[in-house]
Amino acid sequence: MADIFRLVELLRGRPIHICGLGSLGAPVAENLFRKRVPELHLWDHDIVEGRNRFNQRVRAKDIGKPKVLVRGDILHGIYPDSATKLVLHQERVVAGTKLSGIVIAAVDWNRIRYEEVLPCVKGNTEVSFFADGRVGMDGGKVYGFDPNNEYHVMRYEDPVHNHPDPEHAEANAACKSEFAFPENADIVAGKVLWRLTRWLQLEDGCADPYDNFVGFQYIPREIMLTEQWDEGTIGAMSRQKDGLAESE
Repeated sequence: MADIFRLVELLRGRPIHICGLGSLGAPVAENLFRKRVPELHLWDHDIVEGRNRFNQRVRAKDIGKPKVLVRGDILHGIYPDSATKLVLHQERVVAGTKLSGIVIAAVDWNRIRYEEVLPCVKGNTEVSFFADGRVGMDGGKVYGFDPNNEYHVMRYEDPVHNHPDPEHAEANAACKSEFAFPENADIVAGKVLWRLTRWLQLEDGCADPYDNFVGFQYIPREIMLTEQWDEGTIGAMSRQKDGLAESE
């Protein structure tokens, strides 16, 4: 069992950056703020819209306000005694943005992931861990790896994961619908934080094997695939299970 106080200590001197404060970024930020991580940076250029009330943990009075400022107000309201240094960036992360420490991508589109966020962390020796969470209507995926490990980056950039966004996806996305499921985002947020926890344990000398990818989907008898990316090897394991199928 990980000691949360020890894990927080391992983060000293390493800020955590969350890129995107929608249905996924909001619960990730809340959990990290609750744990009193030393320094947390929130990035988003967007404003709260009425439809965001259904899946992004915002209030009626927040409509029309910047998401970053709203999230900061909500966090301080819920956890006024948090020792976390909270830094708010009312802008989006784009290629060339200076990032360091831990970076978590909680954005909607693969185009943004690969054209704007990944260039900020790939080969960036100031970033020790990169996590990418993806939320769908019926499941989700989480990736976590060292962006300075060429093999990990190569596996992440594989076309299996780096598929194009559907045509008109940004205009007709599930995240713009009142029918999106926030429960999926909560599960993915938990997996993101678990990935980060496992990585910190490894850095601290834990010998536990580390998988860089985990996914789940609510479909009957689906075969899911687990890939072990560490040390240049890939171990595949599939299993079937009715209901929630998960790979890890």
